[in-house]
Amino acid sequence: MMKKATKSALALTLAALMLAGCNGNTNSSSTAPSASNAPSRSTASSGSSTSSAASDAAPVEWSFFSDYAVGKDSPDDSYVKQQIESNFNVKIKFETYTGDDYAQALNLKVASGDIPDVFLCTTYQITQKYARQGVLAKVDPQVIYDNAPKMMEYVEQKDKDAWIFTQVDGQNYGVPVVWPLGDHSRVNVIREDWLEKLGMSIPTNIDEFYEVLKAFRNNDPDGDGQKNTYGMGGYLPETTTENIWPGIFGMFGSHPNIYYLDENGKVAYGAIDPRTKEALETLNKWYQEDLIDPEFKVDTADSWLQKWVSGKQGYIASSYWWTSGPAAKYFSGKWYDPVIDANPNAKVTNFAPMTGPHGDSGVTQLVMELVIPTVGFGKQLESKPEVIARWLQVQDVLQSDPYWHVLMYDGEEGKTFTRNADNSITYMDNFDTFDERSWYGSNGAFSVCPNYDVYDPQVKDMTYVNAQRALAQGPMDIMKSYPLEADSQYKTNLQTIVSKAMVDFVTGTRPLSEWDNYVNEWLQSGGQATLDEAQKVYESVFVK
Repeated sequence: MMKKATKSALALTLAALMLAGCNGNTNSSSTAPSASNAPSRSTASSGSSTSSAASDAAPVEWSFFSDYAVGKDSPDDSYVKQQIESNFNVKIKFETYTGDDYAQALNLKVASGDIPDVFLCTTYQITQKYARQGVLAKVDPQVIYDNAPKMMEYVEQKDKDAWIFTQVDGQNYGVPVVWPLGDHSRVNVIREDWLEKLGMSIPTNIDEFYEVLKAFRNNDPDGDGQKNTYGMGGYLPETTTENIWPGIFGMFGSHPNIYYLDENGKVAYGAIDPRTKEALETLNKWYQEDLIDPEFKVDTADSWLQKWVSGKQGYIASSYWWTSGPAAKYFSGKWYDPVIDANPNAKVTNFAPMTGPHGDSGVTQLVMELVIPTVGFGKQLESKPEVIARWLQVQDVLQSDPYWHVLMYDGEEGKTFTRNADNSITYMDNFDTFDERSWYGSNGAFSVCPNYDVYDPQVKDMTYVNAQRALAQGPMDIMKSYPLEADSQYKTNLQTIVSKAMVDFVTGTRPLSEWDNYVNEWLQSGGQATLDEAQKVYESVFVK
């Protein structure tokens, strides 16, 4: 008998939010485009459906070790697991760990010789390590194409570079997966109710935005009779520039946290881009005019969020659209729902990038290989190719068939959820927390390559989803988080140099006349070595 979980509050990781809150471009094609970085292959077969266990043969068995971090562990007797096993004539030994515990637990299993049959490599560095240690099975890409043609069509359609992250030393060691949320994920956000109160509209360019900043600071947009609001704030951990106003830098054509190609087609880094200096000059001007919350340099993610929720700041320079949108529409609502709960008259609005003085715009987007792990097979399966083939066949159906895809995340209509007029769903009693759905097995734990083109139209308001995605415009890192050897030696120090300089330039603690000195410091502290390696890797790995 299936157990029922006790309701409890959950602390959700960003990776879990992205995976469980599936979304994607509903553009699909019946034929996968040619991928310049995909291994060469013959024409993939159409694949055979494995949607029923119409066989008297013994079930194919495998162990599955997962890092899925939402809800409690899916139990062995969960309904979804039972349905997969009975319909596909398989037997799954399922084990999951959450967060940082997963890497340690997997390492312990590997060290003891108990290598799982199927497991998740959460970074490309882990794929490389396990491949070179003889932990991972080599898998001919043709086997993957033949047994999971629909899954591979989806992967190739979304990102031709996905295969890069399964190949080590010229051999393929896993199944490539993608996270198509990334390239249309990040937007600007504003308190539109403040704009309406002040007789203003959503800004479309830097001049209009400057006027909004002044009004949000000086014209009492919250109506409490005090000068206690700011247009902008933020937080900036020492080790990253990820949260320092991408929507502002983008107006200058600058993206400080990513690699890009310069006008000569060479790899460059945004933190030392001359356009970043121009953006900092404007930010320093705004700071001196008291238009930026001075506590941005000491605020943490939690203290900043408290200010946003309590209505002390009116603009966010970068948010995932599902984070700053209502959970009722798309899962998260972390930066939306608490604001509305505190002030039902608030109007939190996502909007498109604004143009800058030279016509530039954009908010840095995220790469498709960032969140969902690569699937690897234990070395022992090299002698059991039928297990690999069967796993691929089953996953091909699970990820491409609407019924199975929804079952793995949400359960069944009429049993675990009801449908709303806008096509979104509402979970029924006893299934309205992740803990409860995990006991049922509908927490996404059995999904390894979610196909958002299949899933979203079944359970989401696609008019809303497509409109939000259209607002998320901007470039991605051309290196796609590919690991550089220089990173292990220089990355932490370089990020600290950048983070401190950004704060100092904005606040005026360090004059922008020091820009060239800052650039030289970055280059001489390992930046030049990192750029040189990035150039070689880009040419050898990404350019074919």
